[in-house]
Amino acid sequence: MSKTVEIILKEPYRTNAARKINRGKEYAGPTFTDCKVKYGNGVVQVGCKDLETGEAVVYSYPYDTVARIKEYAAAEEVQE
Repeated sequence: MSKTVEIILKEPYRTNAARKINRGKEYAGPTFTDCKVKYGNGVVQVGCKDLETGEAVVYSYPYDTVARIKEYAAAEEVQE
């Protein structure tokens, strides 16, 4: 299932990432759309298409760098 996911990074990883991409303090971490997320072996892996090349890529984030993960669900996927 494709979804939108936001990786909320812990400090100092959040500040370092914001500095590298010239973003301010409001930057919490990367957001991915049309992606798949896997958890295991001490890492969060996000698989998606590279916007520039169109090739499949996987980004890996060690658990100790991640504060939390927001997975946005479509309205029909939310159960009451």
